[in-house]
Amino acid sequence: VSFTITVQTTPTPTVAEAVLEFCQPEGKTVAALGAIGTGTLVYYFNGSQVAPTDLLQTGVYTIKQIINGCESVTGATVTVTIHNTLAPTGENEQTFCETNEPTVADLVATGATATGTIVWYASATSTTPLATTVALQDGAVYYASFIDNNCESATRLEVTVSISEIPVPNTS
Repeated sequence: VSFTITVQTTPTPTVAEAVLEFCQPEGKTVAALGAIGTGTLVYYFNGSQVAPTDLLQTGVYTIKQIINGCESVTGATVTVTIHNTLAPTGENEQTFCETNEPTVADLVATGATATGTIVWYASATSTTPLATTVALQDGAVYYASFIDNNCESATRLEVTVSISEIPVPNTS
């Protein structure tokens, strides 16, 4: 009796990048890991299998592939960081004196970290930041977002501006 035994070695899939960073609002899924293989790709996170449609989380993913029913022994790993940038904090009502000719640069907000940047907008949905030299308007509402690690906060701080006029003294 003669037997021919074939041991299949399933190759590890490849990934373009071993380290990926995304912003929380992007809603990237496991499929965004960019794995390439000739078989069926299988994804693991913390030792548990996850679907390609699951939202990515911060951590290490392992990707293996199955060819002819055999799963690769080793897998490609991708370290993922999801940045969740918090909205800036500050007073929702800010008052200025008319004689100081306040501009956007005078608005005050604080970001969650010291490394990010505060950006001001004219509306809650605007994508065009206001220049710091734009004059503030009495009763207008301005919106601040915080950008850190190239990720902008999903929500914005709403600030209503009040500009006080100082009456001219009466002289006789």
